[in-house]
Amino acid sequence: MTETVSSAVSVTLSLAPTLEERIIDWLLDREDIETFTGFTTYSHGVASGELSVAEQVKGRRHRVELRIELEADVLDGWLAALAEAFGGADVSYAVTPILRSGRLRRPAPLST
Repeated sequence: MTETVSSAVSVTLSLAPTLEERIIDWLLDREDIETFTGFTTYSHGVASGELSVAEQVKGRRHRVELRIELEADVLDGWLAALAEAFGGADVSYAVTPILRSGRLRRPAPLST
């Protein structure tokens, strides 16, 4: 196992599926991001005034979540650029610290 203590943060964006391609294109053009992950998810417990009729019937709201790892010292500028590009769009975010990160590796076989 290789592991490092991190000064990075994880930013989770929750967005309307109609914004997915535009935001992914924006992220891919950024030099301060190496990789990110995305997946389809559903929100529950959203105020009914924010749900379409179909979402009210289903009891959930279709969303896309993107998780981006950034160095903590660029976070404020990155969020400002995101707001400049997508302010007013159906996007919310949460920031959490990354205390450690690493990769699990198999031990090398013993030589005989």
